[in-house]
Amino acid sequence: MIKSFLFDLDDTIISREKAFDGTLKSLIAEWFNSYSESEKNNLFTVLKNWDERGLVDRPIYLQKILNNYQNIDKNLNELTKFYWKSFVESVIPDKKANQFLQELNEKNISWGIVTNGDENQYSKIEKAELTEICPFVVVSDIFGTRKPNQEIFEYALKKLGSKKEETLFVGDTIETDIIGAQNFGMKSAWIHHNRVWPTYMNSPEMIISHITDLNILLE
Repeated sequence: MIKSFLFDLDDTIISREKAFDGTLKSLIAEWFNSYSESEKNNLFTVLKNWDERGLVDRPIYLQKILNNYQNIDKNLNELTKFYWKSFVESVIPDKKANQFLQELNEKNISWGIVTNGDENQYSKIEKAELTEICPFVVVSDIFGTRKPNQEIFEYALKKLGSKKEETLFVGDTIETDIIGAQNFGMKSAWIHHNRVWPTYMNSPEMIISHITDLNILLE
């Protein structure tokens, strides 16, 4: 029986894709405004493909942009600051997700967020209107290790005060969220984002499209 939940943040509770798209549009508007609409659209597609759904480290990703496009008159540090400022500004609260999480609070069900990233994750959480409702957040770069390392799951589980076999980890990234949780001994729910689970991997307990699909567990 599931008694507690741990959630990833990006593309789980908030739409990283929408925020990232907004960031690219800001970047293109800042340095490529002289491009035609078709050129802007092509550039957007290229930059989005390079991102690999966030799996590429940001310094590597942003340096690749600088190496390939001389339009940007910034160094890596300056572009990084622009990127994260634009990203946070582009975060949109998911009202349905927030309502579901608030319901967990009202039912006294333990939950928290475990996310890979740096201090910018806190800014995203604030922009997503999660600060007042989230019991706790574990951010990898602050904690000192990243998912799928089991130390971060163990720490979050202690904060929950729950047993691993009674905890469901919910996330969108197969390697870090689902396989990491499975290896630690937790149950898992994968947010598919119109992807198909690889048949050669052990399936998660649930495959869902949005965290509100977990309402079935609260009935």
